[in-house]
Amino acid sequence: MTGRTFYRPTGGRFLYGNVILREIWPDEAGGTLLLKVLYAERELQTIVYRGVYAGQFGPAQIGARILIAEEVPLRILNEPYYRQAAAQLFSSRNPAAPEFIFLLKRLGNRLFRHYLDSQPECMVIARDMRIHPQTGG
Repeated sequence: MTGRTFYRPTGGRFLYGNVILREIWPDEAGGTLLLKVLYAERELQTIVYRGVYAGQFGPAQIGARILIAEEVPLRILNEPYYRQAAAQLFSSRNPAAPEFIFLLKRLGNRLFRHYLDSQPECMVIARDMRIHPQTGG
């Protein structure tokens, strides 16, 4: 792997982009993932994923630039191009069964894909995502 990111359009919905990842706060017990990011080199924001089922963000991504974050259909995890990513996302050597992906969707889960500047893309399966500006005090 060269560390290069190639955008592969899949009919996703753009959510945000051009942010530098400063902090990652996973809360497995609470099912949340907080990403503290710097937008446009000056504005701190908190991106909150709620109802997190699985995610690929970790300490190795701190300092990376998220070029594009988008919501994409869960069904792409069944496509041959994404089978390896799905296996990594679910910590399994086996591809995710289409029935399992269908059940995740039926339970209200969504797939969020993040393209990074110098690392492989990161995916998060969660029920909701919100962006909160940092308020000064």
